[in-house]
Amino acid sequence: MAAEALQRIAELYVIEAAMRDATVDARHEHRQREAVPRLQAMHEWLIAQRLKTADGSGLARAIDYSLKRWQALVRYASSGHWPIDNNICENNIRPIAVGKKNWMFTGSARAGARAAAIQSLLATARHG
Repeated sequence: MAAEALQRIAELYVIEAAMRDATVDARHEHRQREAVPRLQAMHEWLIAQRLKTADGSGLARAIDYSLKRWQALVRYASSGHWPIDNNICENNIRPIAVGKKNWMFTGSARAGARAAAIQSLLATARHG
């Protein structure tokens, strides 16, 4: 089941890769034509798999999580503006998350809070 889920997700990423350099309108049209039907099929597949899965199992929790957040997960397909994932944001904040552990003992709690604030400010300035 996990292999099938990953295959379905990989197909969505292939669709995105094909339109990486396209205009917003072209990307939106392509998503409507290619991604939306696959997303609908995936939703139906998840519902069918959930009916076969024991309540309380890890798999059931994973499917429930996806179904509960389905509208947020597929929102990107309703526009050509939004990325399929938030990897850019995650990659930008990773140094801060890693550094948080390193700065824990910078002398005092106040010093650590200041270091975190400065790092947040620098990351925001770099991004803007």
